[in-house]
Amino acid sequence: MPKPEWRKKLTGISVSLPTFNNNSYELDLNKTIQHVSWLIQQGLNSENSVLFIAGGLGEGYFLDDYEWEAMANALVEAVDGRIPTGIGVFELSARTAAKKAAYATNLGMDFIQCAPPRYMQP
Repeated sequence: MPKPEWRKKLTGISVSLPTFNNNSYELDLNKTIQHVSWLIQQGLNSENSVLFIAGGLGEGYFLDDYEWEAMANALVEAVDGRIPTGIGVFELSARTAAKKAAYATNLGMDFIQCAPPRYMQP
């Protein structure tokens, strides 16, 4: 049985990208773009990897909406279609999670790392 189209993209390693910040603890999206470019130069490609941003290493739970969207935009810009991408969606509200998932899909993200609301402790 052939793999579904989305399953073909989920291959190799899943790289959870760090969240780069400056000395004022603000996002440093230029470092994100540089890091993704470096990973691609080192050999990551659509046949051996998927890049995830704002993921479950911790920061995905604590980003505000602007930061989350900025990180999504930076990853899609840096990858430029060369590697499958994904993003973390961690929300207490299913409605908000669906909106973020739609944003990521419209941006061109391939995958979403999602934790169910019950996982998030009040």
